[in-house]
Amino acid sequence: MKFLHNCLKVLCVAVLALATTQATAQEQERTAKETVTVLEAIKKTVVYIQGSYVENGAPKSWSGTAFLIFQSDPGLTNKGITWLVTNKHMLKQPMPNGEPGQFFKEMTIRSNTLATAPERGHFRSDTVPVIDGAGNLLWCVHPDDSVDLALLRAGPNLHELDIRATRTEQFLTNDLVNKLNVNENDECLFTGLFAAYPGIERNFPIVRHGKIALISNERIPVKAGLSEELILAEVTTFGGNSGSPVFLRLGGIREGATPTTGYDYYLLGVMQGFFSEGTDLALEVTSVLRGTVSQNSGIAAVIPAQKILEILQTPRASAKTRLAVALAYVNDGKFTEGERMLKEAVEMSEKAVGPEHPDVADALEPYAIFLRKQGRLPDALRVEARTREIRARNNPSTKPQ
Repeated sequence: MKFLHNCLKVLCVAVLALATTQATAQEQERTAKETVTVLEAIKKTVVYIQGSYVENGAPKSWSGTAFLIFQSDPGLTNKGITWLVTNKHMLKQPMPNGEPGQFFKEMTIRSNTLATAPERGHFRSDTVPVIDGAGNLLWCVHPDDSVDLALLRAGPNLHELDIRATRTEQFLTNDLVNKLNVNENDECLFTGLFAAYPGIERNFPIVRHGKIALISNERIPVKAGLSEELILAEVTTFGGNSGSPVFLRLGGIREGATPTTGYDYYLLGVMQGFFSEGTDLALEVTSVLRGTVSQNSGIAAVIPAQKILEILQTPRASAKTRLAVALAYVNDGKFTEGERMLKEAVEMSEKAVGPEHPDVADALEPYAIFLRKQGRLPDALRVEARTREIRARNNPSTKPQ
């Protein structure tokens, strides 16, 4: 899987270099096919997400968008952690009144596969958990419950998928808003699920363009008793766009900024919903529910990218990051540093979520494998026993062996 390593430019392309100047015609043809424009790269960051449930005896679905981000780590060379990002409301079963209800047990993620046999040009559906048997939410969320975001560490085998990730270095932070003089005259775009046509053999995300409508340092009311930190955009969003990445596009001559050639792209934030027209002020989420789409005013609510960074800095997400870095060290043969970080990941998880949480078991499992490979069987057995106890406690149908 290739990641977007630099700030995206509108006329730049990611081209696979030929090994020699004597490249064959077949190599040249393959290289041309692997050329990726900026917009194509942005579209490759998104996947479709769906939850299924039963309402009044009839099967229903709740569909929207998620996308990948890449969090680099200073301790790793050209390595980091990939996360899946979507709206928190996407993980909850909708109630008859349209409000979010209980969390789904699992969600289905639909991703494009690479153009290789036997799945040439097709998509793949994978199931990811939302809660465990004890009701523990397995996604990371913001300490401010009004922030409608959820992050999940991406699983293995991403190299099999035709997807990319937006690096956290490309996020529009609060500091960049001021430094770049971002204002209501700037362009934005988003890409995500178009419910009427998701694609038959592959995902084909739709792209819509608009402008920033409001940047404020105040919380914006979205419904009675609830306000959020949002960026408003003048762009029409609709069913299926919940969780879509929204990008800021800067370039040319801008007031109060240095003129540039070409365009720079930044992750502005995550699409949450739109403000309805002809009703009291209220935010409508933009997920697909029963095939209906509310009339909207053309003003969309975007959760700032800064909020994703704040989730990544929470103790729970930091523990998961430490675990990923520890495993990378172990894989590189740096066993002393790797074991130290494995222990730290366990300790950080215990402090963040408590000693009996499944996150702790997630950190203990690879530590036990490490101990076995190091020939430290008594220590491995002790760690494995604790892991089984935690798993059994959080999944009552599973008994420790």
